[in-house]
Amino acid sequence: MVLTQLGQIAMMTTDLAFIGRIGTEAVAAAALGARVYLVSITFCMGLMAAIAPLGAQAFGANNLTVVRCLLRMGLWAALLLSLPTMAFSLRGEQILIALGQAPDAARLAERYLFGLAWGVGPAMGFLAIRSFSPR
Repeated sequence: MVLTQLGQIAMMTTDLAFIGRIGTEAVAAAALGARVYLVSITFCMGLMAAIAPLGAQAFGANNLTVVRCLLRMGLWAALLLSLPTMAFSLRGEQILIALGQAPDAARLAERYLFGLAWGVGPAMGFLAIRSFSPR
């Protein structure tokens, strides 16, 4: 857990160092975009959290047919959840303007969100598969 946390901090620091070279407006836009992304991805993560206890129960009962079914349904859920989340991220400029942010920052944030949006599906798929890994 410590190594995971250190890895995330290292990635955020690297991102900030690269974005900071562009300018302060880019850092502000990345922060705004990250908040929009965080809200949507956290919602999806909460829904995907239901897979782990169901999988553990089926595995404990030695019912591998149900485990396989849960994994398949978890991957389908990941795909179906990722589509509206991607759409939400791709509309970042309109969302931020509606929340009262400056149009220039909102436009830059949408460009940042455009890159993040394509990682939602793989991230949700990873969460579904991770629910079945031994801890």
